[in-house]
Amino acid sequence: MQYNYLKTVKKFDEFVTLDQNIKQKWERFQNNECSLAPMEDLIINSWHRCKKHGINPYTSISRPPVQGNLLTEKKEQNRDLLDATLPIINGHFQENCDLVWDVVDSEGIVLETVASREYIKKAEGINCIPGQNFSEKSIGTNATGLALINNQTVQVFAAEHFVQEFQPFVSSASPINNPFTGELVGVLHMTSDKNVVLAHDVSLLELKKYQIEQMLGERILKENMGIFKSVFDSFQDPYILFNNKGIILRCNEAANYVLHAKVGASLTNVLGSISDKNTLDRNLLIGMQEPLRMKDGSEWKVVFHPYMREGNIYGGVAIFQKCLNLQQSIKKVDKPTRYQFSDILTKEPSMIKVIELAKKAAFSEKTILINGETGTGKELIAQSIHSFGPHSNSPFIEVNCGAIPKELVASELFGYEGGAFTGARAKGMKGKFQLADKGTIFLDEIGDLPLEVQVYLLRVLEERMITPIGGTMPFPIQVRVIAATHKNLEKEVEEGRFREDLFHRLNVIPIRIPPLRERRNDIEPLTRYFLDQFKEGITPPIIDEDVIEVLTNYKWSGNVRQLKNVVQRMIFTADDSRIRLKDLPEEILSSSSKLSTNSGNNKDHFVLKKNHKYSKKQIDKDKLIEVLKETNGNISATARMLNTTRVTIYKKLKRFHLS
Repeated sequence: MQYNYLKTVKKFDEFVTLDQNIKQKWERFQNNECSLAPMEDLIINSWHRCKKHGINPYTSISRPPVQGNLLTEKKEQNRDLLDATLPIINGHFQENCDLVWDVVDSEGIVLETVASREYIKKAEGINCIPGQNFSEKSIGTNATGLALINNQTVQVFAAEHFVQEFQPFVSSASPINNPFTGELVGVLHMTSDKNVVLAHDVSLLELKKYQIEQMLGERILKENMGIFKSVFDSFQDPYILFNNKGIILRCNEAANYVLHAKVGASLTNVLGSISDKNTLDRNLLIGMQEPLRMKDGSEWKVVFHPYMREGNIYGGVAIFQKCLNLQQSIKKVDKPTRYQFSDILTKEPSMIKVIELAKKAAFSEKTILINGETGTGKELIAQSIHSFGPHSNSPFIEVNCGAIPKELVASELFGYEGGAFTGARAKGMKGKFQLADKGTIFLDEIGDLPLEVQVYLLRVLEERMITPIGGTMPFPIQVRVIAATHKNLEKEVEEGRFREDLFHRLNVIPIRIPPLRERRNDIEPLTRYFLDQFKEGITPPIIDEDVIEVLTNYKWSGNVRQLKNVVQRMIFTADDSRIRLKDLPEEILSSSSKLSTNSGNNKDHFVLKKNHKYSKKQIDKDKLIEVLKETNGNISATARMLNTTRVTIYKKLKRFHLS
């Protein structure tokens, strides 16, 4: 509801009459006379509340209750509101403007006032300055107080103010709401002399209020974009957010990988004819679900959800769901995997590229071959691929090809009919491929698969048909295969231990996981993660910087698994809640000592000189610059050459004003 007497005033005589009539009604109310018709209920109800609150209509209001540090704290709490509001008010304000603008928080406290010098003095004269409480309980009937109570735009004219001191003015206020949650975050308040009729246009106030809400929304989006992106990308189905012109504003990783959607591109590139303007508007209005066939033959259902305001379409979101057969759509299973991509801790660019490739592969039915040394996390990547893709709720069956006895591999993989061989179950047994139907089978250590079984596996990959041992009738399967190995399969092929045709059939999407020694940026964060994971108290133990240096420069033959075990051992051997050099395993300490002895002229080596460390005072500016030049600005290498910690180097850089 919008309350505005001035809309009915067409000439000055009417204005004077209106002013006098309201004043008379106010006086009768104060004298306990009942006849106030036709006064607006909004005002009358407020006057009654003011009497209950014990507000004296004839005395000046008190000094602002919020001042000094408390007001500063209030402003900081409402920083987003102020940053969104002040540019808009200041953009409209002119020095000779007859309006006073106030930014008020959700409790009624004035945070900032924008006005000319003349009106600032008037405001100060009645204590309407930052820190004042504009709530109804504090200063009686006024536009801000009513806007807070009723959550609507309100105008209070002259004698409608309960306190006589405010009656020379007209006040208008409009609530400012969070554009995402609808929560009241503040009020935009506008005041002027009651004689300034033309300047006091409520439509201007509401226009500024909508501009503020829009800017507030943009600020919230910008500041929380990292969170929104994480949430958006966590959806496994492709999502596309677009505007009313069909331009893509945001898309998650799944949409990028599967649909090749790009921010700024037209939705037509993804949807084709179903994204033309007329069809798109129709789809959005009725929530249409359109079928879509991709170039690779996969079929998707597109569900449109509109973003509407005041009956107008401003855009929407398209959700893509892969079309499944009836059996798949009915089948509901618990998540079959333990890991997902969010469990992978890395800062290393090479590992980030691996994750990006794996995410893209998650939406493909093509066979994936993961290669990496023992302990690099091949199983982690395989499970993450399955949990990220459209079949995340389908079976994930893991087979360690190197752990099954040679004579049982075929029956484990492909199953057998009852009585197929001595010791076989009477009813037979389903093989791993059959159990993985409609899902993923993970063939770990594929390089250990016997040659005679490799022939059978090749046929399954080519024909997608399974014949159990002892069976005569093949049956179809729909399985995505992920294989992994720590071996060099190309070398295995050369030496005759692995079939070349099977290698090429598996190596459709190759993914190489770099060893830990190639991911030195990850060693420290992984170490601290494991310290927290295996802590024996409330907080993880402190680890000395020189221990981190040793761990960073050690060549981890066992990779992440070895680092994990070393951290557990150090926690056990530490005397207190601090891990020192002496707590390192002997093989790692001795490796560091060898590096120190054999370094020669190589400047980028780890030096362990317990009795000859530079003191902080000995590292002067010239020495630091000299070593930084030799290490090309590498902080870790500089710290090692100067036998100190990176923390010390960073402190010296700041002290010497070096960047």
